[in-house]
Amino acid sequence: MVDTTEVIEKDSAARHPVALPATSVVIMPINEDMAGAHQAAVCRLLMTPTEEGPIEELNKSLASVLEFVLSEKAKKAEEERLKQEAEAEEERKVVEKKVREEKERKRLAKLQKQWERDAEMDKKLEIQFALKTGDFFDRMEANLGPVLELVRTKAKKRVEDASIPSPEPEDSDSTIEEIRTHTGRLTISEKRKRGPEPVLEDSPPMVTPAKRTPGRNKAMTGATPGRMTWSKAKVKTRLSPLVAKHKRSPEKPRTVAKLRFRNQAMEELHCLDAQELQSICKTEGIAYNGKIDAIFDIASHRTRVAFREVEPVDISENAEPVEEESTTADDEGHEDKE
Repeated sequence: MVDTTEVIEKDSAARHPVALPATSVVIMPINEDMAGAHQAAVCRLLMTPTEEGPIEELNKSLASVLEFVLSEKAKKAEEERLKQEAEAEEERKVVEKKVREEKERKRLAKLQKQWERDAEMDKKLEIQFALKTGDFFDRMEANLGPVLELVRTKAKKRVEDASIPSPEPEDSDSTIEEIRTHTGRLTISEKRKRGPEPVLEDSPPMVTPAKRTPGRNKAMTGATPGRMTWSKAKVKTRLSPLVAKHKRSPEKPRTVAKLRFRNQAMEELHCLDAQELQSICKTEGIAYNGKIDAIFDIASHRTRVAFREVEPVDISENAEPVEEESTTADDEGHEDKE
């Protein structure tokens, strides 16, 4: 393909051997991709002789060609820029997706490890708690076995004794009859003999006032009952020791009450965490050896305190009786010497 710039220069030099000013004509290389029809039209216009002014026409044609070339270059640059931006955006999205997937994978792996650790810890706690509770109930059964057996035997004896009728009324009737027979044979063999009354000189005779009985008020207000009797004091009948023993309410075994109190305390402490158990152990003066052991130790300590098996020891109170005993011993020694 023939370059258009060379053709324009040759034709203009042959026809018009006049030097062109540098500012009036701008010659630039034309792109090979330019449309052929437009190039041919420009060439024909430049090659045809004109009388008006070939230089002005040439300048106009070159300006239009330059504008077209610049617009095409700008379009291609814009397309290239948009293409690069789209590729960069796509690459950025791919990188962000990979980063998100990696973070999600790490988070899921961390959660899985945490879940496995918690499950293993719960399993160990359940096994330890089962062993402790099994040992505890075995000891309670061994300790309370004789007590429960004794309670059952006492209950059976009470039921059997209550079913046997009491022979108390017959014995009392026979005793009364025997007393009556003995008292019926008693007689007054001799009355007390009165001697002569003593005579006191120069003493007026003693005159006693006449005996008067208070009269009954016949005018009684209100309706009177059909029969009035004297009130009698109620005589309390003494019961036999066996019946009195059965009438007393049975007391609950102390060991069973302690066991119930301890179980209730363990149920209350089971919901607490390790920090709360440590603070309780520190408050009550108990050594902390783990959550399970702390629950058993605190429950046992509270049970002993509730049933007054653990009493505080006061050093001042213990020291005072010793001094008193020593002083009393010294006093006794002085008295013996005297």
